[in-house]
Amino acid sequence: MKILDYYILKKFLKTYVFAVFLIVLIVMVIDYTEKIDDFIRKQAPMHAIIFDYYLNFIPYWANYISPLMVFIATVFFTANLAAKTEIIAILSSGVSFTRLMRPYLIGSSIIAIGTFIMIGWVVPNANKIRVPFEHQYINGTYFFDKRDVHIKIAPDVYAYIESYDNNTNTGYRFSLERISNNEIKEKLMSCPSHRLLAMRRGEKEDVLILDLVVDNDEALSLIEKKIITTRGEAANQLKESIIDGYNRLLNPSIEAEMRLQTKQIAEEKSILVFADNLRELLLASPLGEKAILGIDPGFRSGCKVVALNKQGKLLQEAVIYPHEPQKQKNEAEMIVLAFCQKHQIEAIAIGNGTASRETEQFIRNIDILPKEISVIVVSEAGASVYSASDVAREEFSDYDLTVRGAVSIARRLADPLAELVKIDPKAIGVGQYQHDVDQTLLKNKLDEVVGSCVN
Repeated sequence: MKILDYYILKKFLKTYVFAVFLIVLIVMVIDYTEKIDDFIRKQAPMHAIIFDYYLNFIPYWANYISPLMVFIATVFFTANLAAKTEIIAILSSGVSFTRLMRPYLIGSSIIAIGTFIMIGWVVPNANKIRVPFEHQYINGTYFFDKRDVHIKIAPDVYAYIESYDNNTNTGYRFSLERISNNEIKEKLMSCPSHRLLAMRRGEKEDVLILDLVVDNDEALSLIEKKIITTRGEAANQLKESIIDGYNRLLNPSIEAEMRLQTKQIAEEKSILVFADNLRELLLASPLGEKAILGIDPGFRSGCKVVALNKQGKLLQEAVIYPHEPQKQKNEAEMIVLAFCQKHQIEAIAIGNGTASRETEQFIRNIDILPKEISVIVVSEAGASVYSASDVAREEFSDYDLTVRGAVSIARRLADPLAELVKIDPKAIGVGQYQHDVDQTLLKNKLDEVVGSCVN
């Protein structure tokens, strides 16, 4: 090898090593930023983070990006030679392009040997330490979080479990359901609350027939063991009396009592679900004092657009028609951009009702919309109730219902709690079969949740 070869080889390898080091460093910073919450939550020791994870993280990523870095190093180093006019001097001295490739090929061969060693020995040994660390502190164990699972195990037979704990291999509220002749049979106490309420509503509206079937033979056997203590004719008379009393009095009483008891349990669970959903909605993170563009999406009637200042005051409103049948996308884009520029909008709130997904896509596809403006879909549950309320009429007496609804959507992004407390909690509608439960219990529980969240 000549001096020229040593010079090019040294510069090429230094450029390659620097590129790999820089990219790996950037990847490590990004990875640490993403995983710091896992490290803190699972209390990973700093020594293990550095020596077990990141020390073995480096060979993996260095080897992973090596082919790309060879390409980048070649382009960057050769461009640098050209920029300094060194390549002109080299070619002028009689060195051909083919001869100039020799140090590049030698450098690539050295890198290839290093990559082979990394793949065969270094990375596998590093993974033996890194992967267990990831399982312990990052990935965690698999958690089965599905609920109300049905599995077909035979024709017309389904196994049902409400929930399953894969750590202990335990299923909860298991039952077998048989379907025959348009009839579904399942264990009453395994029936989920929302399904029981749905069946009761269907029965009330004469759509379904709901029967509670008791195992009469087992019930009579239990009663006879308790009552009959003698033999002979007296025992036979007692047995006939038990059967008659059970069929006429006890069996209907059991059915009525079980209907009442299961209804109460289902109502309590339904009310708890409503309360939990309401609490989550009320305590959603506020965006704070920012200028917000609120959009109440729609197809035929258009999307109502309102601009609010940082204090939530209505500044301007308009209607855009970006969807079918009008499909005035250009005009809609111009209005949105004009609102954003005029009122210095910092975030856009879109209701999650009809045409929500299409409206969000339309907003995100506006190329010249400033990237710093956040686009967020918010729940519009109860917005129509608020827009027709006395509070809304008093605050926005000169505007129609659609404007008030769009204002409510925008304000929910800024401060969900302050806006949602204006609405009757039952009207927010985040519960299961809320009209089929005890309204007094529901009102008391929701008022309790609202008071707790406000306080």
